[in-house]
Amino acid sequence: MKTPGGSVEEPTPKSGLIRVQRFRRPRSSSPSACFTTSFLRPSPDISTERGHRFATAMAILGVSPAAPPWSLLGALGALVALWWVWRALERLWLRPRRLGRALRAQGLPGTAYSFPSGDMKEFVRLAAVACSEPMPQASHDVAPRALPFDHSITRQHGNVAVTWFGPEPRVIVNDPKLMRAILTNKHGQFGKQRSILWVERLLANGLTTHQGEKWVTHRRIISHAFHHEKLKVTSLNSALYIIGSLYCQIKLVRTPSKLIFRMLPAFAACSSELICRWEDAVGSDGMQEIDVWPEFQNLTGDVISRAAFGSCFSEGRRIFQLQSEQAQNAVQMANAMHIPAYRFLPTKLNKRMKANAREVEELLKGIITKREKAMKEGLSNDDLLGLLLESNTKESQESGSAKPIMTTEDIIGELKLFYFAGMETTAVLLTWTMVILSMHPEWQDRAREEVLRVFGKNQPDSEGINQLKTVTMILHEVLRLYPPILLIGRESYLETELGGVKYPPGVIFSLPIVCIHHNPEVWGEDVNDFRPERFEEGVSKASKDAPAFFPFGWGPRICVGQNFALLEAKIGLIMILQHFLFELSPSYTHAPCAISTLQPHELIHRWEDAVGSDGMQEIDVWPEFTNLTGDVISRAAFGSCFSEGRRIFQLQSEQAQNAVRMASKMHIPAYRFLPTKLNKRIKSNVREVEELLKGIITKREKAMKEGLSDDDLLGLFLESNTKESQERGSAKPMMTTEDIIEELKLLYFAGNETTAVLLTWTMLVLSMHPEWQDRARDEILHVFGKNQPDSEGINKLKTVTMISHEVLRLYPPILLVGRETYLATELAGVKYPPGVVFGLPIVCIHHNPEVWGEGVDEFRPERFEEGVSKASKDAPAFFPFGWGPRICVSELCVTGGKDVLDHDSALK
Repeated sequence: MKTPGGSVEEPTPKSGLIRVQRFRRPRSSSPSACFTTSFLRPSPDISTERGHRFATAMAILGVSPAAPPWSLLGALGALVALWWVWRALERLWLRPRRLGRALRAQGLPGTAYSFPSGDMKEFVRLAAVACSEPMPQASHDVAPRALPFDHSITRQHGNVAVTWFGPEPRVIVNDPKLMRAILTNKHGQFGKQRSILWVERLLANGLTTHQGEKWVTHRRIISHAFHHEKLKVTSLNSALYIIGSLYCQIKLVRTPSKLIFRMLPAFAACSSELICRWEDAVGSDGMQEIDVWPEFQNLTGDVISRAAFGSCFSEGRRIFQLQSEQAQNAVQMANAMHIPAYRFLPTKLNKRMKANAREVEELLKGIITKREKAMKEGLSNDDLLGLLLESNTKESQESGSAKPIMTTEDIIGELKLFYFAGMETTAVLLTWTMVILSMHPEWQDRAREEVLRVFGKNQPDSEGINQLKTVTMILHEVLRLYPPILLIGRESYLETELGGVKYPPGVIFSLPIVCIHHNPEVWGEDVNDFRPERFEEGVSKASKDAPAFFPFGWGPRICVGQNFALLEAKIGLIMILQHFLFELSPSYTHAPCAISTLQPHELIHRWEDAVGSDGMQEIDVWPEFTNLTGDVISRAAFGSCFSEGRRIFQLQSEQAQNAVRMASKMHIPAYRFLPTKLNKRIKSNVREVEELLKGIITKREKAMKEGLSDDDLLGLFLESNTKESQERGSAKPMMTTEDIIEELKLLYFAGNETTAVLLTWTMLVLSMHPEWQDRARDEILHVFGKNQPDSEGINKLKTVTMISHEVLRLYPPILLVGRETYLATELAGVKYPPGVVFGLPIVCIHHNPEVWGEGVDEFRPERFEEGVSKASKDAPAFFPFGWGPRICVSELCVTGGKDVLDHDSALK
């Protein structure tokens, strides 16, 4: 999940954050500066220059320098008051008026600044109107609902327009080319929005919040852990994905044969548990209604825990709980950002967030310590923590450093990030995939046919997964329609020119991914249609403007786990398609909501158990997939089952909600420093999550020192960290424990809900389109049969891939990406000064008929039949995970989604 200044995750994104900027101190010639200098460094000789200035200042106020102390204090108070009045006048009136005139003079359209709140009232009004009623069930035109303000502005003023969040200019960029230029950041003039970095750090101070050399080092170490060879299905079998949407209920119909898969280490264990659970739920009539959203949340959480820490999710359940709570608290904190110093106030929220952070860090430290000890003893784990520690050690050695490049704190941060990013994102993807495949049964059939052709009932393998063209197309289209990141924010750090407009430093750029994904100029008039065939020739050819597909971001900061997420989603989707047919429940209401991602286990077991005697069962797939992705994250990250990491997920989820609340307060000066209940809670959550993660990291590091090793992400992180330190010749790890904790927190945030959303939307869409559900199932049965999905088979799932791509297009996990100009830059003939914020509405681009054609709002997986590059008119225009160097580092959610669908069920 990410905030509007950063990556906004799916129809649960966060947008509308207001940038608060500290004003520069007045020149020394100002009365207040003169008085302060004289007061701090008094001179007994009034004839000196300072004495003259002091006397002049006093004379202006009518006070003699020899006046009594209380007179001097009164004068000081008056000067301070005048200084604050001037700062307020400059910030709230003079600077906005000056910037507005400069930008309008260059031909940049948009709204005029309205004192003092800018466009906030209209933003709030449109958001309330958009969510007041559900959408038509067959419609995928989610951009007006997910980002109503950004969508309205682009319709009124064009693809590049300036708006005002309070006194800060926010440039919305709905153009794929300009978005790629901002996210690629070739000259370093754009960066993360500085005014909201502290909010993101409350969730996870990991890779997404780092800047400069620290980001480069962490990216290198973490990329080793996420290397594609280490993410083969044979080593990450538990990354199951299912698709669940908020309040989405899916009817499952079990196919005649029933088989409980014996999964390989990580992904398979989670997937088989989910399949078994679903099969047990199916009654004698062969049907059962299941809420797939919590199922997928549990699944992805379990995958993350197992992949990251090499243990079952239950060991990291507390971390998940804390991180989930932290996410909610962070939203509350963001809403209060306009209150001066709010985050420093002893509020209940601030205290709670600090407490949560401490607890998570302690838990993660314990895990890391144990793993490091095991590594020293010669034991090794192939989980992400083990790989991270190994990579860190290697990096330190190569740099000639005696210390690891990443400290324990660094590793904790990365683990926290892993929890955040890895759980809900994949759960969302799986949920939307199931929803959409339920809406489009023809694509469900095509995906199933492909899966069965490639795998039959056998276990998916890497070779087969690479052959799943239809499955890949479907996931891409789901990511386009319902991107996990709704919006990305960037800030201009330097004066920059972009599109022919010069921007000064400090301008915020809002990149609404969901708008770009729904932009008819980019994807064609059918931009709101589910058409996986857009990606038939790949992502690069899916849109008119190549590329315009940013579900995981773009550029050097693209999500590092996008391959992890896509793999997870694929495996989950494969297994579901192998075992079930599915359709939408009659009680389902199509009402995507934007929170941190666009949202609508043991999972298969639970669903099968839920199916009644009539062979059917109605299930809300959103909570199912949330649990699923949480389980996946815990198992993949820590090698543990979801229950062990539930607390971290809860805290991180709460932090995400708190961050949204905090974002709404950003217009209040120094709000984050105030001792409000929200701020206290956020800080408490941060402390608790960090304590939990510290415990995990400490335990893992201890195990690594003892020679023990796990193949989860935590183990890979620690291993990679150690390797990086060794390569640098450093005695210290490149990433500290705190760094690892922050990355794990980010993993929880980014990995859980995104995949759950993708899975949920996929199931919903396939339920709406049973023909595609049948195609996907046929493909899965052809490739795997009833066998466990493997990486080889997953790569053969063309129909499943097409469906996934179309779901990602229609419901991208990232709705909007924001970038800020760090330097003066020119973009599309407009010169922008530093500090301009660009909003890149991915969901709008994915639904832009100019990019995807007239059927842009239709579910048409065939768009991706020739790949993403040929799916849109503007190739590529498919950005479900962002774009550029900061694109999502892991695509596990998509693969996991495919794995979950590879089950012998029918969705209705």
